[in-house]
Amino acid sequence: MEGRVMEPRELDPRNVFVTNLPYHTTSEDLKEFMAQAGEVEVCRVILTAGREELLSSGRAAVTYVTNEGGEKAISTLNEAEFQNRNLRVFLDRTPNRDLNYVPGKVCALRNLPWSIKHWHVSTLMS
Repeated sequence: MEGRVMEPRELDPRNVFVTNLPYHTTSEDLKEFMAQAGEVEVCRVILTAGREELLSSGRAAVTYVTNEGGEKAISTLNEAEFQNRNLRVFLDRTPNRDLNYVPGKVCALRNLPWSIKHWHVSTLMS
């Protein structure tokens, strides 16, 4: 059985992942805190769909303007106290993370027969 050979992906040192966030943390609050390490380009608390509203998952993805910002965040802000919690900050290893993704806006259909065409699904879902 032959498998695909996957090329190793270059990790971008500007992208860090933050965990152990309090659930009430906003992206703006975290961006202000993470700016201690350098200029933040994007900071997004990852949301999950609750029964009636979107809730924080306690995790965030942060992108710095420079490589040095990401490296400094890992070295200085890992285990730093933020809103009475010790954050965990490390290099983001997720390829192509979509920071604009909002839960509840996408529906994934899997294990469909090959005979199903796009218009079948469109008709069914509209």
